[in-house]
Amino acid sequence: MRVYAVRRFVEKPDLATAKTYISSWQYLWNPALFVWRLDTLCALFGKYLPGHTTQFRKLGESCSREAVEACFSALEPISIDYGILEKAEKLLVVPGDFGWTDIGHWRSIAEVVDDLPQAIKNGSLHIAQDSSGNFMHTTSGKLVATIGVHDMILMEAEDAILVCPRDRAQEVKDIVGKLEEKNLKQYV
Repeated sequence: MRVYAVRRFVEKPDLATAKTYISSWQYLWNPALFVWRLDTLCALFGKYLPGHTTQFRKLGESCSREAVEACFSALEPISIDYGILEKAEKLLVVPGDFGWTDIGHWRSIAEVVDDLPQAIKNGSLHIAQDSSGNFMHTTSGKLVATIGVHDMILMEAEDAILVCPRDRAQEVKDIVGKLEEKNLKQYV
């Protein structure tokens, strides 16, 4: 295993820069897999995101839902990539060649489980006619019947149902924003 020093971490470069990186073969893609000692990570937060450190300290030992919500609602919304990694020094990287998928939205989950026929079933029955490429997950155990439905996502939670085309799954964040605007945070 070879370990390399990172010269610079660049989160989401513009298209021209990304094309240059890819064509040169001198850069590695970051799949957001990180390993660090807790004391090192805490020191990096203290140096680059001190407001986060203050909020985390306020949270302390309390793991109540209210305390966690208060802590996280007070945080500046910034990814660790922009907030720390683009600024940090002495980063190391270990190149790897392995299967990996960013399970950041429902379309990705569906891609990971595509070997399952039509659905992830949680005690539910699925009957399909002229339907394919769908990803469905239910919690109620109710029968799901589809006719002429292709490449859709159906997700049922205890108090909500999401239905959308697989190629628009990233737009779930827009729905979350609308729920927050309408003061319906209990569905988020």
